[in-house]
Amino acid sequence: MIHFLNQEKQAIASINEQGQLFQPLTVYHLADSFFELSPTQIPYYERGRIVYVEDDVFKQHEEGHQPWLSNPIDVVTVNCSNLIAQNAMILNEHVHYSKEELKTKNGISIKLLEEKEEIAEVEMIVPGLGKYHITLRSPKGTMIYFISRIQFHMSTK
Repeated sequence: MIHFLNQEKQAIASINEQGQLFQPLTVYHLADSFFELSPTQIPYYERGRIVYVEDDVFKQHEEGHQPWLSNPIDVVTVNCSNLIAQNAMILNEHVHYSKEELKTKNGISIKLLEEKEEIAEVEMIVPGLGKYHITLRSPKGTMIYFISRIQFHMSTK
């Protein structure tokens, strides 16, 4: 294990034997209190930007339009594409795709770890970079998933 210390000799990061940061870096976090708001007032993570979903999108989704918004793999594929290298596009390069997993020719893997009630946990592995643990949540009254947390585990190998 390798430890990175600050000037006061306190560990600020550690790398384990597998070459991964021992403690993840939180890239994005949305407090639980936001999910008590109306869905149109909840910040929506979209490729590194924060936007707000208009009421029409929720109504259209209820009518069967844009079903990808309620699939955690699809939401991560589209809305977290900014977290991978620019030349490692994940769209249109699928080797394997299902409701639970997406794999690309260049080794990117997006896998559903758990989905229960209104919360889903997804892992996105980017070769040469590391992995992201992404938590998604559906506000009350909708099946649309919002990204509520992104944690990055850097790989040094």
